[in-house]
Amino acid sequence: MNTSDQLAGDISKILKQKNILFLDCVYKNDALDMLIKSLSAEPEISDSEDFRKGIFYRETLMSTGIGLGIAVPHVRLDSISDVVMAVGICQTPLTDYDSIDGSPVQIVFMIAAGKEQHPQYLRLLASISRHFKDSGFKQELLESKSTAEVHNLLSSNSR
Repeated sequence: MNTSDQLAGDISKILKQKNILFLDCVYKNDALDMLIKSLSAEPEISDSEDFRKGIFYRETLMSTGIGLGIAVPHVRLDSISDVVMAVGICQTPLTDYDSIDGSPVQIVFMIAAGKEQHPQYLRLLASISRHFKDSGFKQELLESKSTAEVHNLLSSNSR
């Protein structure tokens, strides 16, 4: 098991504070573009246009709005060398996200991984979903005032 495998479920090692954004937009595509721009600056993503196309193509297959105000846009591509992640906290709920339960999206977790990193992606997704078993967790994220506060909440293994 390589270091990437070991860290895939550990959000604190994958999510950088600079990739936590408080989004002030009202449309899904604008939110996705802002998160794409943030992650495209990471050295793990060698082709930002390929990354952008991959994220938007994935949305055409099926909305990544998983319900309860949460979306997890994701992509696995050859042009990505290791798992990276961004989080968007929406100041205004995204009503055009077309979530599976019809609810507006308030928190967006964007995950990018290499083509062969499906297990790491699944561990990261499980780590994210584990936090939301606590019904108050989403509200804590939405009330966060700083990227450090969001990072600390997501990095907590006590949930």
